[in-house]
Amino acid sequence: ISVTVGTGDLADGGALIQTAGEAKDVGFAAGLVSITGGLASADSESGSLGGTVMVTAGASSAVGSDVSGNGGDVLVAGGYAAGAVGGSIQLLSGFSSATSSGDVQVLTANSGATGVSGGILMETGSALQSNSGDITLQVGTSFYGLGGAVAISAGASPTSKGGAIGLTTGTGVTSGDMGLTVGVGSDVGGKLELTAGTSEGADRIGGLLIATAGAATNSEGSVGGALILTGGASSALDTLGAGGDIIATGGAAEQGDGGNVQILTGASTLASSGDLAMGTADSGTAGNSGNVIIDTGYSAVGTAGNISMTVGATETFYGGNVYMTAGTTTADDVSGGAVMVTAGSGTSMNGGAGGALAFAAGQGNGGAGGAVAVSGGLSTLN
Repeated sequence: ISVTVGTGDLADGGALIQTAGEAKDVGFAAGLVSITGGLASADSESGSLGGTVMVTAGASSAVGSDVSGNGGDVLVAGGYAAGAVGGSIQLLSGFSSATSSGDVQVLTANSGATGVSGGILMETGSALQSNSGDITLQVGTSFYGLGGAVAISAGASPTSKGGAIGLTTGTGVTSGDMGLTVGVGSDVGGKLELTAGTSEGADRIGGLLIATAGAATNSEGSVGGALILTGGASSALDTLGAGGDIIATGGAAEQGDGGNVQILTGASTLASSGDLAMGTADSGTAGNSGNVIIDTGYSAVGTAGNISMTVGATETFYGGNVYMTAGTTTADDVSGGAVMVTAGSGTSMNGGAGGALAFAAGQGNGGAGGAVAVSGGLSTLN
């Protein structure tokens, strides 16, 4: 069956309108408009395809780039409702009782010689007194195979900058949260990996990876957001179960210096700068508390790295102190921890000398220099 509307030689072409019947009585639905491709009922196992349904807007053969020469649009809209919920739109691929279900593809055509390719916009409507609609991207469950992936990729450009990906939560009295969570695995939990872009050009720099907590911009009593890095917990009840580590490593280099690792507390214009606290957690009922190890690396040719502990200078008050205190014990018949300061050994048999150990109190330009006091520990038994 072919239905064709006549051509307009000097005016618009004729319209083709299909409208189902109206229902005026209470409790009845208006008429349905159904367009279905033909059934392929052949009994053979191959060779018969169901009929295709094609909805194509009209083409325009106008040569100019004026808007009046655009191709026709395809508009699909759910029905209006005066008092209840408006009609929905569903795009559902075909079911197969034997093999895979059909795909759903939403594509824009390639651009011409001078234009840009069309965009794809997914947007829910605004709401006045209730919640605005959600956008959900969800892959179906697979009971015996692999779960499907979700891939979001920005456009590539061989001659210019590649496309960006921006994920932004909604603004409000309290802005929306953003969660990146890897699914639970009955055997091994999945990996969450954030990797900045690689640079392949000469004298170029690899991409930055920046994690910054939120700023608090109000001038009265506001506190900036915290940045928390926590290793994964372990619920194992045996001694083999350990909590996850946190490892911060500077980048490696082939010929130049390796990357630095810097931990710097926040500055303040008027008040104190932030503290830097390094400590291990208390032990459980059976183990030891963790060690704090500060160690510079081995050097095969040059000088091994120094360890420097320096208190900052001040212009208006006492200089800061350096405290080194070994651990106290309340156990019977054991000693408190020792403080050992040992200079480096020179192990070479050809002029290798041991390092010096120097204790020097501070210089006083207008007053007395600092004292050096070395005393043995007190005992309550004497």
